[in-house]
Formats: sequence, structure tokens, C-alpha cells
Amino acid sequence: FYPIWIIISCIFIIPFMFLAACLNWFFVVPIPMAKVLWTLINVLLRHPRSIAILPNYSSAQSFAVLLCTYRAFNILYFQYEFKGVNIVFLNLIPVVLFRVLTIVLHLAVHSFNLGLHPVVQFFLNILCSIPITFYIGTSIASIACQTNYTIGAILNATFGSVTELILFTLALQQSGLNDLILYSLTGSLLCDMLLLPGLAMIAGGIKYKEQQFSSN
Repeated sequence: FYPIWIIISCIFIIPFMFLAACLNWFFVVPIPMAKVLWTLINVLLRHPRSIAILPNYSSAQSFAVLLCTYRAFNILYFQYEFKGVNIVFLNLIPVVLFRVLTIVLHLAVHSFNLGLHPVVQFFLNILCSIPITFYIGTSIASIACQTNYTIGAILNATFGSVTELILFTLALQQSGLNDLILYSLTGSLLCDMLLLPGLAMIAGGIKYKEQQFSSN
């Protein structure tokens, strides 16, 4: 019975459960359901006869392990961390790997093309830049914590905008994008000097009546 069950489950059941678990984990909000599905997959493969589906909790007292889906969806799971990394940035790593793989395959085999619409490619590139920027900033902050203030400031000024520098360098290689680079630089300066401090003041003013600025 067990070998037949393994063959049937691996063909018809486990792939769909694994796909559902991955989707629940990727969309963050239903992370508990992803954990429940992953636990069920392990139980189905190891102890399939020990599973029982019960209509209420009162009849489950005699079982050793209870999987409960109470409050399976919560918007606060966007603050969840796995191995010390925010789950949102961690979930975007497969997107980065997928995009890098498509670029490498396109460079290696010029006839390779997934047929993605330029708008889709644009949003994929934006999603890829989010975790890359996050990990670059985290690395700079970690190095700055181990050094003095001067070295930390130099590293932050040098590598803090490395993503924009790469984009601008690639844009300079294309003809007719000089205006785009000019507008992007102007927008970055205005964002850093006006937009971000202004949003910080507004957000702080909502909670605190008085705010203090620390030069340190």
C-alpha cells in the first residue's frame, strides 16, 4: 500500500500542495497556510495513515499533533522575518534569479526569447532592483557599524546609489536618453532633499506634537 500511495501522491497530490504552499509563502499574507501545507506534505509522505480531518476541535483531543488554520491570513505578516531577513525581500530573490537567468540565456543564445511584453520586463526589473538595493544598503550599514564614522560615510556616499549609477551608465550607452538621465538625477536630488524629509516630518507630526532633530 505505501509504495502505491507514494507514487499516486507524488503524481497527483504533492505537486499541487507544494505549488499552493509556494504561492501562499510568496504572497506573505497567508504564510500560516504555507506552513500547514508544508507540514501536511511531510506527513503525507511519512505517515499517511495518521491523518484525520475532523469537523470540530472537541473531537481532536486524542491526537498528538493538531494543525489549526485559525487566523491564517494577516496583513501584519509583512513584518515577518525568516533567518533575520524580511520575508518580502526574501521572496523577491527567485524573481531576481529568474530575471538574471533570462538575461544570461538571451546573451548566450540570441534566439532565446520568452516573448515578455516590454511593460512586464520593466516591472520585473523594478522588482529585481528592490532586494538588490536592500541588500546593498544592509551590507553598507553592517560594514559601517564595524568601522568609524568617516569610513561609513564614504561607503554610504560611494555605494549608496550604486543602483542608480548602474542604470545611468547603461542609459548613457543608449542614444537619445540624455534627457531621461537629467530628469532622473533631478528627481533623485529633489526626493532626497525635499520629499523624504518632508514625509518624515509629516509622519512624525501625526504621532508627536514636537519633534527633535539629532545631528548624530
